[in-house]
Amino acid sequence: PLGIELKTESLGHKFIVKIVAFSPGSLAAASGLVVGDTVLTVNGTPVSSKDECVTKLKALAGNVIVGVAPRFVIHKPTADTPVGLVLVKVEATARSKALIKVDSLTEGGLAAACGLQVGDTVQTINGKLASTIEGSLSEIKKSVGDVTVGIAPRAGATAPQAYLRLEAPQAPKFDVNTGQPIQQPAA
Repeated sequence: PLGIELKTESLGHKFIVKIVAFSPGSLAAASGLVVGDTVLTVNGTPVSSKDECVTKLKALAGNVIVGVAPRFVIHKPTADTPVGLVLVKVEATARSKALIKVDSLTEGGLAAACGLQVGDTVQTINGKLASTIEGSLSEIKKSVGDVTVGIAPRAGATAPQAYLRLEAPQAPKFDVNTGQPIQQPAA
C-alpha cells in the first residue's frame, strides 16, 4: 500500500489536497514527500480533491510522479531569532478568498536566504493552513528549529516532484485442475 493520508482544504478560490500523515515505512514516506505538502498533480494531471488524488494513485502502477507545491525551510536557532519576513493579506474579491502574500524580506535575513520571494503566496506554515496573518506569524514566532513554509507555485515554475514506485495489483491465480486459488508468496 502507498501509506498516505490526504485531506481536501479550501484555499482562496480553489481547493487543495494536503498530505496529513504517512504509514511508517510506506512508499510515500520514503519518496521525499512530507506532511503538510500540497499535492498539485499525479503523473502530470492536476488534482483538486482527496478523492480525485486517491483514485488516480490507485489506478496507477510503476513509476508515479507526484507534483507538490514548493516549500522552503527556515532554520531558527531560537524562538526570538527574527526571520526577516513581512506578510500582507490580499483582500478577497468576488472570485477569490483573501490570500496571504510575502510583502517584503530583510536582505540577508533567514526567509530570503531560504529562497522565499516577495509576492509568494503563503499556503501553509509547518503544515498548517495559513489562513490569517496573525496565526501565520504566531506559528513562525513560536517555532524553534525548522519552519516549513509552503507556497503556491510561482508563475512559469515547475512544481517539485516526488517519484513513487507502485507495484501493479496482482491478479489471483487459480489451479487449472481444482479451480482453487493458488496462494501467492508474500513479497
